[in-house]
This record gives sequence, structure tokens and C-alpha cells, in this order.
Amino acid sequence: MFATLFARYLEDIQRKNTRTKIFTDFISSGWTSRNYLETAKPAELVRDFIAEMTDRYFAKRYEECVIPRKIEGKFS
Repeated sequence: MFATLFARYLEDIQRKNTRTKIFTDFISSGWTSRNYLETAKPAELVRDFIAEMTDRYFAKRYEECVIPRKIEGKFS
């Protein structure tokens, strides 16, 4: 589970996908030290983001990552 989330969030940082949880809940949250954000490597950011998660939050993020969502609309 850890490896799956780690890879996902590292990819989000590398692609600068700012609409993902690592940005909205950690990097751009406003409470994370600017100095830390400027000096930490992407892998360190991911590690620390995952480390600060509660069990429930971790499970929810993992579920969002691996369980397909229903797609609305008609397909022809």
C-alpha cells in the first residue's frame, strides 16, 4: 500500500499535478514550512506527507488510488 501511494504522489509532484492531495493537503496547504518545501527533494516530500497521515486518511487515499470510480454518461 505504501509503495503504491508513494509512486503515485511522486509522479504527481514530477508532473506538477496541483489538483492532487499531496498539493492541496500538504504542499499548498499554507502550514508547511516554505524553507522545507524549497529544500526537500520530491521523494522526501512524499515520505513526509505519507508519514503524517492518520490510518483512516491513508486508507482513504489508497482506496481512491486503486479502486476504479464509476464513470457517468452514455457510451456508444
